[in-house]
Amino acid sequence: MSAASNDILLGLDGAPLGLPFLSKALTELDGRGRAVTSVEVVSGSEKNFPTSHSAILSLSCGDGGASTPLFVKKVSAEAMKHKAWQDRRRTLAYSRTEMRFYREFASTLSARGVCLPRLAATMDLLGPLLGNSEVADPPGDEPPAHVLAHGGGLLLIECASPTLTQCSPISFAQAGDALACVARLHAAAWADVPLLSSAAARLQRFGGSFSLRCCLCCVLGGRGGEGGGGGGGVGERKGFHLVAFLVLYQGLEF
Repeated sequence: MSAASNDILLGLDGAPLGLPFLSKALTELDGRGRAVTSVEVVSGSEKNFPTSHSAILSLSCGDGGASTPLFVKKVSAEAMKHKAWQDRRRTLAYSRTEMRFYREFASTLSARGVCLPRLAATMDLLGPLLGNSEVADPPGDEPPAHVLAHGGGLLLIECASPTLTQCSPISFAQAGDALACVARLHAAAWADVPLLSSAAARLQRFGGSFSLRCCLCCVLGGRGGEGGGGGGGVGERKGFHLVAFLVLYQGLEF
C-alpha cells in the first residue's frame, strides 16, 4: 500500500480511522448495525490534490456479504502547510461549507426530489481555525502551529452509482442532463425564503470559487459586498463587477 493510501486511512488526528467509527458510518447508511471488520482503499480510486485527498474505501463486515464502498474526502491544514494562510483558510472554509451542506441541507433537498449521495459521517476540526467567520471574510492571523497540526475536515458519503461518469469533453446530451440537474437543485429551494436564508448564513453567502466579492474586489478597487465603497448604486456596482468578471474570466476585451 502506498504512503498516500495509508494517509487517506488516517483521521485528522493522525490515528487510523477506527473500525467503530466506520461501523457507525455504515449503520448511518443502511441501518443494519453491522460491525466493520476490515477496510481497504479501492485501487485506482485515489485523487491526491494540493487541496484535498479522496478515495473510495471498501468496507467489509466479515458476514459473507458484499463489501460496501464509501467515498472519503479529507482536507487537512497540515497537508497544505506550503500554502499561505489566506489560501489555506479559504480551502478549509470550502470544506466546512461542503460538510454543512450534507449535514444540514441534503436531506431536505433529497426529500424534494434532488438526487444526492447520503451522508455517512463527518470529522470536523475546523472550529478552532475558522470560528464563525464567513468564506469571504478577511483571513485574520494564522493560528498557531499546534492548532493547525490537526485542523481540517473529513467527509464520508455514499458512493455515486457506477453508471455515472465524469469525463471531458462531454456530449451535448450530457451537458443537457447536467443543466437539468442544476435546474432541479434550484427548483427544490425556489422562493423558500427560510431555507435560502439558512443556507446563506450556514453555507456561503456569495457562491462559488469565483465569487465576485472574493476575487474581484482588489482588481476593481472596491470593497465588494452590498456595502462596498465607490460611486454609483449597488446595482450599478454589481453590473460593472459582472462585466469585468466576464472580461477577466473569458479573456474578452473592451
